[in-house]
Amino acid sequence: MGEWLIGTGCKRAATAVIGILALAAAGCSSGTSASTAQPELRTPVQEVQLAASTASEVNSFTATVNMDLTTKGASTGAQSVTVGGTVSEVVHPTPLAEFTFSTLKAAGSPLPGGMSEIITSKELYVKLAALTTMLHTDKQWLGLPVSSMSSSSGLNFGALFSQSDTSNPLTMTQLLAGATDVKKAGTGTVGGVPVTEYTGSYALTTAIGKLPASVRSSVSSAFKQAGLDSSTARFTVWIDAQHIVRKDITEVASSTFSESFTTTVTSVNQPVNITAPPASQVYTVSAASLGSIGTS
Repeated sequence: MGEWLIGTGCKRAATAVIGILALAAAGCSSGTSASTAQPELRTPVQEVQLAASTASEVNSFTATVNMDLTTKGASTGAQSVTVGGTVSEVVHPTPLAEFTFSTLKAAGSPLPGGMSEIITSKELYVKLAALTTMLHTDKQWLGLPVSSMSSSSGLNFGALFSQSDTSNPLTMTQLLAGATDVKKAGTGTVGGVPVTEYTGSYALTTAIGKLPASVRSSVSSAFKQAGLDSSTARFTVWIDAQHIVRKDITEVASSTFSESFTTTVTSVNQPVNITAPPASQVYTVSAASLGSIGTS
C-alpha cells in the first residue's frame, strides 16, 4: 500500500494482499465430515482433511504470518511485496480479527511504521501513515464500511465475516478439505508442540467446492478477482495430536503473480482482546475513494 499503491502493478498486488487477508480472517470449515478411523488407519489425505474439519471447533487463535508476493506485470515488470507480522482472531461469540504488520516492503523498500488492520463484521479499520497523509487527515485510523467494500469490489464481505458456528479461524485450513496427493514428511515440534508434517496440493476449484454454501460464492469471487480460480495450491502443514494445524506454508501462482504464505499458530482457544478504535480516531472513507488514490 502507501506509495506503491499508486502503481498499476502494485495496485494489483495490493488487491491480492487484501483479498487473501480477507479470506484468512474470514475462515470457514469444510462441508464434508471428517474421517472417524483410528489414527493408525488414517491415510495422510484423511489426516489433513480431519484437520480441516477440526478447525471449526477453534474459538480463538493467535499466529505469526509472513507473505511474499511477486507480481508479473508486462508493463511494470516483476515487483515484490513482503508482509510480515501477527494476527489475532476471535470467532465466537462476536467475530473479530486484528493484523499487525511490522514488516511491509515493496520492491525491497520498507514502508515506515508498518500497517495495522482491525476487521469486524461491519467495518475494516486500517492504520497506515502513508494513506492518512494522502487523505489529508490527522486521524490515526481509516474506517471502510464492509457494505461499501462489498459494493465496490463485488465480494460479499458481510458473508465472509458473518458469525457462524461453522467458522474456521485457522488460516487457509478450510481449503485443505480438497487436498490430494498428500504425503507424510516427518515429525517434529512447532512452538514446543509435537507435530506431524504433511505435504500435498489442492485445486482451488475443488477446495472451494468443499466449503459451506453460505460462503462458497464469496470465496470463489475473491479467488477469481485475484486470478487464482484455476490455480493449484501446494502446501506443507504441521498438525498436532488434536488435529490442529500448527504451521502452514501455502504456495500458489497465477499468470500475474506468485505468492508464498506462512502461518505459525502461537495459541489456540486462549483469551484474545481486540478493540475497535474509538470514533474520534477514525476517518471514514469509501472503498471507491480509497481505490482512486493516485489516479486523480
